[in-house]
Amino acid sequence: MSDVNMILTEIKVNDRSMDALYKYYPKDLFPKSLKKPSGKARKCAFEHITNDVYDPEANMIAFGTSADRLPYWVRAAWLYIYDYLGTKGNMNAQWEHDPVDKNKLTSVNMLSKKDKINPLAYKLTIFISTGTIQVQGNDYNLFVSSHFKVIITLVNKLMGICENKKYESTDADQTIPKGFHDQEKPNTPSRTPV
Repeated sequence: MSDVNMILTEIKVNDRSMDALYKYYPKDLFPKSLKKPSGKARKCAFEHITNDVYDPEANMIAFGTSADRLPYWVRAAWLYIYDYLGTKGNMNAQWEHDPVDKNKLTSVNMLSKKDKINPLAYKLTIFISTGTIQVQGNDYNLFVSSHFKVIITLVNKLMGICENKKYESTDADQTIPKGFHDQEKPNTPSRTPV
C-alpha cells in the first residue's frame, strides 16, 4: 500500500464526507463560477504545480481549481493538514478564514507549524472567489513534495473518482478562469486537469 493510501486509510474518509464542511461553510458561500485571478495568479496551472509563476526567493507556489472542485479542496485541506497532520503529525495546524465572518468567506488559511525555531512551515490560502490556491513559507517544498499529492488524491476521492481514473472534463470546467488555459501563456505544459 502506498504512503498516500495509508494516510487516506487513517483519515477514514467517506466518499462524500462533505457534510462537516457544509455545516461550517454553507454551500451557497462557494461560487458557481469563478472570477478571473489577477496579477501572477493568472499564470497558474490547473491543479498542477509549476515553478514559473513566482521567483524562488518568494518561497511560494500557486495553482488554480474550478468552482465545482473548490469545496473539495477546502475539505481535503481541512482533513489532511488540520485534522490529520495537526493530530497525528509533528505539525501544529491552525485553521483561519478571512474575514472572520464566515458568511462572507474570501479565503481559508492553513498555518502549519513545525517547531519553535522556525514556526511557520507554510501557509496554504484558498481564495474562494478565484479558485486560486497559494502556498507560501520557508518550508513550502514540504507541501510540493508530499502534501500536494495526498490532498489532490483526497479531493478526487471525495468527489468519488477512482484512484486510477484521471479527472475528466465536465460542463463545470466552463467556470475555469481564462488564466488557466494554454492559449494565454504559450510554450507551457498542458493545463488540463491531471
